[in-house]
Amino acid sequence: MVAGQSDCYTAIGMRAVFALVVVSSLAGSSSLGLAQNTSSTLLAGDKAFLVLPPKFVSAASGVELKWSPDGRYLAVVRTHMPLKASEMRRAMLTGTPPPDFESRVRVFVEVYDAETEQTKQAFEWPSQTGLDLAWLPETGQLIVLATHHPLSQEGVRTGPVYDLHRYDTRTARATRLGLYQGSFFSAGMSFSPSRAVGLVWLVGQNGREEAVVVTANGASQPSKVAGGAGPYGAHVAWNSDGMTLKLGRRVEGPDGASKWQIYDFDPLTLTATLSADTRFTFQESKKPVAWSNVSTDVRVGVKDVEKLQTTVLMPVQAGETDKAAVLDAFVERVEISPDGSRVAYTHHGMTLVRDLVEIPRGMYEQMRDAAKRTTAMSNAKQVALAAIMFSADNDDRLPSNKEDIQKLLMPYLRNQNIFDGFVYTFGGGFIQDVSLPSQTELGHIAMPGGRVVAYLDGHVKWVPDGEHHE
Repeated sequence: MVAGQSDCYTAIGMRAVFALVVVSSLAGSSSLGLAQNTSSTLLAGDKAFLVLPPKFVSAASGVELKWSPDGRYLAVVRTHMPLKASEMRRAMLTGTPPPDFESRVRVFVEVYDAETEQTKQAFEWPSQTGLDLAWLPETGQLIVLATHHPLSQEGVRTGPVYDLHRYDTRTARATRLGLYQGSFFSAGMSFSPSRAVGLVWLVGQNGREEAVVVTANGASQPSKVAGGAGPYGAHVAWNSDGMTLKLGRRVEGPDGASKWQIYDFDPLTLTATLSADTRFTFQESKKPVAWSNVSTDVRVGVKDVEKLQTTVLMPVQAGETDKAAVLDAFVERVEISPDGSRVAYTHHGMTLVRDLVEIPRGMYEQMRDAAKRTTAMSNAKQVALAAIMFSADNDDRLPSNKEDIQKLLMPYLRNQNIFDGFVYTFGGGFIQDVSLPSQTELGHIAMPGGRVVAYLDGHVKWVPDGEHHE
């Protein structure tokens, strides 16, 4: 590498280097050896979201991802299939898995703490277990409703058993809240997005519906829903107070047309009353960021073309000057945290998380411009040093602007990208013949608002438009 290059790092300044690191993908240069394409930026209105590099969560792809309301914790449901390579090869050849395969497969629930960046196992169940997950707001408690179908003595799976558990992230302890079996054939859950209250409903024969109220202190005993209209089979939406719900069903009116029948439901008293509302309003997401998949053709052979699926993050309401950001390729599942500060996704057998750092768009644009200027100054500095070393090897002669500058200086530089935008203006000659090398321009990089100018003595300077440089 070029001797004296470390000097340019000092000259750039730590603050400018920080700006370059943050928006390195926008600087368009690898002159400082920074990893490229590790971060990207989403522009949405007057905000910018820096999409930071991914963090590892789990070694297996989550079949379900569930963020806590505050965006700190991520629950990951994953399946573990413990097959050796020889067993997998045999199963592929014969089309038959090992006889004990089902009993060996396990379902895990893991919890990732985004602040400590640690993942802990919360639960483990047999492969045939169905899971429903919910977070109890303001408590850091994960509620899990597990559905089992036990084998009878005859080897036949029996009716469902519903197992209600809680995992407390503060103590890393799991607790059973209730076990319901025998008389119920269906169950479900709904939890307030803002208050520490939730509802588990159980449905038995003849439409009998009971409910369990879950709070930070535990779970109530199943109780019959008053009013004859529980959450089962209904559209459920929590009201803005976070304590009551709307239950909506489509029913046929006297004229044969479909209309909404809406109930107000109080989960604490398990009371449903017919509402005067005639229109059911679904809960709207307040996330500022959404995601979408984009498919492009990639040539993999002379004639073969494959589809490359790339997942991008985009503003919920995009404007003309807004810009999407690339999340990753070959993404299987995406879950954005409720506060929009993080995005979890599965990719090539792993679960990953990327932080979204929100900053004012004006601040981002200043950082971006500073990063680009920093890159330009570093590039100009290296070209100037390369020219000085060329002259040392050529009897102190500097090349002229009519020669192939890139070809002459490339042996002294790391890569050709350093020449991006650089205009070599010196007419050539011997250094000792130049009376003021520190005031004689070697070349420059033009940018909005000014130029980065490199001088014969090797120093560089930012010269704003309209200002004369010496």
